[in-house]
Amino acid sequence: MAEGDLPPLFDITPEQRDKMIEDLAQKIFKLGMATPAILFLETHRPFSRIAGNALHVLSPALGTIVPLVDHYGVLLNDPKNLDILIDRLHEMEQERVKQERMLREERRARARARRLKLLGFDPDKPEEPGADRPRQDPHGGPPGRRGQAAGDETEQKT
Repeated sequence: MAEGDLPPLFDITPEQRDKMIEDLAQKIFKLGMATPAILFLETHRPFSRIAGNALHVLSPALGTIVPLVDHYGVLLNDPKNLDILIDRLHEMEQERVKQERMLREERRARARARRLKLLGFDPDKPEEPGADRPRQDPHGGPPGRRGQAAGDETEQKT
């Protein structure tokens, strides 16, 4: 403790700190405000000590509405706690993005399978022998340009 600093009125244990940070991060995340909260906390980082002290001053009034307001004031006084909260919000947001990406890929795969099934291809059906051969022209000849017979060597004018 530096000279001139007063000891905190409320001291919290690391377990209490971790639980408070996790609860706060969960509340922010459930409201869908993780990204704005990260932005707000990063930009207002220099004011965290002032905010912590303001919570101590306003605790008699806020204590009736917000439980543990003094503990949150202690939490804000330490910049390490702010870093832990920001890191936790980042982790939660990255997990959400990862889950959304996986869900989107699953939807695309199902839609692709439906389209293939409508076109007559069964994605669950095993490949038939010879399926890797080129398709024949529906008019009976080998694949070639449309409108030309298989043996016709004349060039089209461009």
